[in-house]
Amino acid sequence: MAKLATHHDVDVFEADAALAAPPAWLNDTLLSFFLSFLEHEAFPGAPQLRLLNAAVASCLLLQCEDEEDLADLRRGLKLAADDVVLVCVSDRMELMGGSSHWSLLAYDGGGRLGL
Repeated sequence: MAKLATHHDVDVFEADAALAAPPAWLNDTLLSFFLSFLEHEAFPGAPQLRLLNAAVASCLLLQCEDEEDLADLRRGLKLAADDVVLVCVSDRMELMGGSSHWSLLAYDGGGRLGL
């Protein structure tokens, strides 16, 4: 499987790009590639803006079992320092399972966005 592109820590392979052909579907890799582009090219150095990698978000969502786990996650990612956090989340229910829907979760820590 040949690598087509790399943007910072995200590698896109032929199999990922093939998913964008009709009937188009975006996977963790394609979404993470786009978020990496936004973070480093469109909004470089944007203060207090966090674009959370889709693969990381999916994995963490499946591993957090209670409020204590979520609090640990928030502290570990230092989310309290961010005013706006954008996260791609899917309806995946199992670590190795697939999903059929993506949503964009926008967290406004400063209470200034009309979401």
